[in-house]
Amino acid sequence: MSLDIFFKVAVLENAALLHDLHVKSFPEDERSGWSEENFASTISSDVSNIIVAYLGEVPTGFIAYSNIESEAEILSIGVLPTYRGQKVAQSLLEEFLRIATPKQIFLEVAENNKPAIEFYLKNGFSLVTTRKNYYRNGVDAIVIRLVIPEVRES
Repeated sequence: MSLDIFFKVAVLENAALLHDLHVKSFPEDERSGWSEENFASTISSDVSNIIVAYLGEVPTGFIAYSNIESEAEILSIGVLPTYRGQKVAQSLLEEFLRIATPKQIFLEVAENNKPAIEFYLKNGFSLVTTRKNYYRNGVDAIVIRLVIPEVRES
């Protein structure tokens, strides 16, 4: 039995829920400092937003991003381990693209996070550069970018 994924834009009251999702979605050494206050600040910002994915009544993942004019940065995307492989991340990325409508997207991903790198490459992103010792645990970050082609009307 598969449930439909639906989305809600996060509100300030979701900061604790998002922190909990983040803690459960990432190993301790890969959490990159997202506190409940960081989530609240992101939700409150004029240039950032967070989308939460639900399967039924269960929050299963999120995507946090900033979007300034035509450029967006994915700040974090996380899916609970139990729900991986159920297209939650793919659905979150598609919903983000639908809402934010950026012309290009940047993000950093840990070089040892092969599933995430493969996910982004599969979705048309390309590798740009490496940031040495970017994460607290000393792991390098791979900067990834997606340029979205303009649709020309005929």
